[in-house]
Amino acid sequence: MANRCALWFPGERATGVYGYGRVRVQTIDALRRAGFAVVDGGFEAPENVIQISHYQPFNSERYERVWKPRPEAKFRILYTTFESSNLPDGWAENAALFDAIWTTSAFCVELFERELGFIGRSDIPVFCIPHGIDSFQFPPLDRRFTDPRPFLFYTKGIHPADRKQADQVMRVFEKMDFKGRAKLLVKATPSAHKRGQFRNFNHVTLVSEWWTDQQQLGALFNANCFVQPTRCEGFGLEPLEAMATGCPVITTPYSGIREYYLGAHELFEHINVEGDWGKHSKGHWYKDPTIEVGGKSTYGISLPFVEGPAFYNAALEDYKKQLELGQIPEENRRPELENDDWDFGVDAIIEDDDLAAAMEFAYKEILPVSEIAKRSAYYVHRDWTWNHAVGPIVRSLEALGLLDSVHWSKGESTKWLDFINRANVDSEFKNWPLTVGTEELASEAVVDDDSFLKV
Repeated sequence: MANRCALWFPGERATGVYGYGRVRVQTIDALRRAGFAVVDGGFEAPENVIQISHYQPFNSERYERVWKPRPEAKFRILYTTFESSNLPDGWAENAALFDAIWTTSAFCVELFERELGFIGRSDIPVFCIPHGIDSFQFPPLDRRFTDPRPFLFYTKGIHPADRKQADQVMRVFEKMDFKGRAKLLVKATPSAHKRGQFRNFNHVTLVSEWWTDQQQLGALFNANCFVQPTRCEGFGLEPLEAMATGCPVITTPYSGIREYYLGAHELFEHINVEGDWGKHSKGHWYKDPTIEVGGKSTYGISLPFVEGPAFYNAALEDYKKQLELGQIPEENRRPELENDDWDFGVDAIIEDDDLAAAMEFAYKEILPVSEIAKRSAYYVHRDWTWNHAVGPIVRSLEALGLLDSVHWSKGESTKWLDFINRANVDSEFKNWPLTVGTEELASEAVVDDDSFLKV
């Protein structure tokens, strides 16, 4: 065992609770629970390691200093994702410097394989390593859908106008007539500079402060429906986390989200289907929620969509205008985005009327929708934890001929199976959902007439 390799994640030690940082923390923790030796952090490659660069391969000083493949490593793997049908300029070339690629969905596998083929590097293997949920951070909750408080819609985005379409949710919500019986919470990050323009929206609150894990769970506990009409996702972790708590979900069955949401898409009856990737008619009708389709048995409300010019194309134009005006600091420049001929391709476009129809359906049919969501939580905890994500990692290392050279205490790895098995209740779903401190959670995000969200 002394001569076997550890898995090395370069950069700062994992501490993040959002985005790439959170995925890195959860991946490392799951690998360690499974018995793998993991080196977390550092800027110089230790001896006898397999490098796992968990970042986006765009040209930058930080990429050169931290994430680029190190020749002294025994093997070099890029662990990344993207959210459009074309990669940014230079990404494929940088990815081709690694020995293999881990990415988060079948959508991204096809994307990277195609782009690598364009530059004559189809020899680089690309593996699907899906994300998962932390069953302790996002447990199934005993929800109260008959609560007399206003119906709470909840959406998240980096800022209101990003590809996750929080601005569309706000626009649609404002036009709908809930007669004061519904409210909307929009959670953004501190970079949401456009916060002020939404303060006059009736029954809408935008929160851009960092939240603790407990506050995030509190918001999901109080929410009646999580809404995210995203244009494109490499995986789409936020809808999955909402589903894990038993919160009903409205989202787009497109791109990486199809990794776990495909069952939902197939379990709705739609009229006048125009093709697998085409637009469907309005209307969302549930079939038997206990049916499994293709082993992907998670359910929500599926949004109709059409493919159109990618969201990032408009964002690119905004970037170039800011660059011309000198509003982009040198350290924030993205040279790969400054190619005049670059095109991010296509992604999903959701019409306002279709989003409104889905939100109205969730509002009017909350009891049957919540029953579907309760069963959805069961399947998420059964099939989509971070511990389950270790399986594809093991299979990829085996396919690469690396598994026998990795320091892996398989005798200890059976302990983390107990963590998974707590969700394996029988077909009657007895003792499900679990009740996990729900009274305490209710105080974390309280809706009333005067203060929409207390944090």
